[in-house]
Amino acid sequence: MSAYKGTLEFYRRFIKTCMKSFDGDPEMFHRVRIECKKRILENKNESDIVKIHEHIFFGEESRDFLENNIIQVYENENDLGKIIRQWQL
Repeated sequence: MSAYKGTLEFYRRFIKTCMKSFDGDPEMFHRVRIECKKRILENKNESDIVKIHEHIFFGEESRDFLENNIIQVYENENDLGKIIRQWQL
């Protein structure tokens, strides 16, 4: 697999994970997407295949953390006007 294809596949997986993790929070989704793209573009001229794979591995660890450890909190008011917090993994 070429380095370009591996990076592109990682970016697609990362975006899908962010869409799921930050569902209902478009501002945070866009902040994370922009930061990820910025980090990839910082290393776009990297030619050492080992370093490229290290960057992809680090990105995959970040993606895995987002997928498994981000908790979304939703606040709703009940009929009595009391705020209820709902947690979602």
